[in-house]
Amino acid sequence: MREDLLHHIWKFRNFSSQVHYSSTGERVEVIHPGEHNHDSGPDFFNARIRIDNLEWAGNVEIHVKSSDWVVHGHSSDRAYDNVILHVVYDDDKPEKLRNSTFPTLEIKGHIAPSVIERYDALIEHRTFVPCAAILDSSIAGSMLTNNYIERLFIEKLEYKSKLILELLKVSNGNWERTFYQVVARSFGLGTNRLPFELLLRSIPSSLSIRNMENIEQVEALLFGQAGFLNGSFSDEYSSHLQAHYHQLNTSYQLHAISAHLWKFSRLRPGNFPTLRIAQLAAFLYQKRLRFKHFMEAEKLSCFIKWFRIEASGYWAGHSKFGRSTLQRSTRLGDMAIAGILINAVLPTMFVYGRAMNQPELVERSIELMEQIRGETNKIVGAWQKLGFAIDSAVESQALLHLKKEYCDHKKCLSCAIGTAILEQSS
Repeated sequence: MREDLLHHIWKFRNFSSQVHYSSTGERVEVIHPGEHNHDSGPDFFNARIRIDNLEWAGNVEIHVKSSDWVVHGHSSDRAYDNVILHVVYDDDKPEKLRNSTFPTLEIKGHIAPSVIERYDALIEHRTFVPCAAILDSSIAGSMLTNNYIERLFIEKLEYKSKLILELLKVSNGNWERTFYQVVARSFGLGTNRLPFELLLRSIPSSLSIRNMENIEQVEALLFGQAGFLNGSFSDEYSSHLQAHYHQLNTSYQLHAISAHLWKFSRLRPGNFPTLRIAQLAAFLYQKRLRFKHFMEAEKLSCFIKWFRIEASGYWAGHSKFGRSTLQRSTRLGDMAIAGILINAVLPTMFVYGRAMNQPELVERSIELMEQIRGETNKIVGAWQKLGFAIDSAVESQALLHLKKEYCDHKKCLSCAIGTAILEQSS
C-alpha cells in the first residue's frame, strides 16, 4: 500500500460506506474530506468530521501505518496540533497527539479490492503509458477526457511561458529580442534547441541584422557565431562567409559559441543544424518583419507565408561546409513551420497577451493552435491507438505533455484519466 493511493481514496471517498468506527469505538462520519495539502503539514486541511454526535472541523493526517505518526516526527511538531482524525491503512500502534488521544480510523477493510488492483496495474505497467492495458475506450472519448485535454493544453502553454519569461528577463524586457530567441530555439528541433538559443543570445544588441546589405552577411554572422567558420575552406561560398565574418568580428568584437555544442548524430541531413542555420538566416533577413507584425496577424496563412523561406543554394548540395551531398530542397517544410508556430510563435503570443493584459491575443493564440494539424510522431500515434482523437495541435500538445509530465512519472492519481479508471473500479 502506498500513501498517495490513501490520499486519493480519502479525497474521493472511495469507501464501502461513509460511516465507520475508530480503533477506540467512536462512530466516524466523513462530512467533507478537506482540502488536499501538497506542502508540509497535515495532508488535508479544513476537514469536517462527525465523531459520535459531535461535528469537528480541522485537519486530517494520513499514513499507511499508525506508527508512522512517530516515525515521521509529528509528535513534537506543533503544526499537527489541529489534527482531528488520523486515517491509516493499518492501525498497528495507537498513538497520542501530545497529551490527548486523537481518533484513529483504519480503512483497510473498507476499500474495494478492485481499486487497489487497478492502482497496482497502473504503477507496475510496462506499456506505453500506465493505463494502456486497462484504459476503457469510453474514457478516451468522454467529455471528462475532452475537458481534461483542454486543461492539459493550457498547462503546456504555462510551462512554455516560464521559459519565455526567463528569456525576457535575460533580454532586459526586450520582447523583440526574446521573440527571435524563442523562434531560433524551435529551428533547433529537440536536439539543438539550446545551441540555437545561445547563438541568438551571442549576437550583441548593437548589431542589427536588418541593416545588413545582403543575405550572405546574415549567414556569415550566424555561421561565424555558431563556430562553423574556423579553419580554412576551399570553396568560394565558405571563403566569402569567412571574410564577411572577419569584418564583422573586427567591428563588433564578437564572441562565438563552441562548434562542439551542435549535434549531427542521428539526424537526417535535412535536419542538420547547418541547414537550419541557413534557413534561420533567410527568415531573419526579411527586413519588413518585426515582432509587432506577428502579434497583429490574425490569419494562420500570414504566419505560414512568413516562414515559407528557402536557404541559399549552397545548402541544396551540401550538408556541412565543404561536404557535398545529393541535391535536395532547402525550403522549410510544412511540418517544420507547424513546429515553429506551435512551440515558439503562438506561445509567445499567449505570454505577451497575458503580460500586456490583452485577452484577445491570448484567445487568438489558442484559436490559431486549433487550426494547426496535430503533430505526427510515435507518441501521438500511440495515443491515437488508445482511442484518443487528435484533430489539432491542441490535442497533440496536451497528450505529449500528459505523457512527459504525468505518465512517465506515474502520477496517475494527479491525472483525470487515472482517477476515472479508479472510479470505475470502485
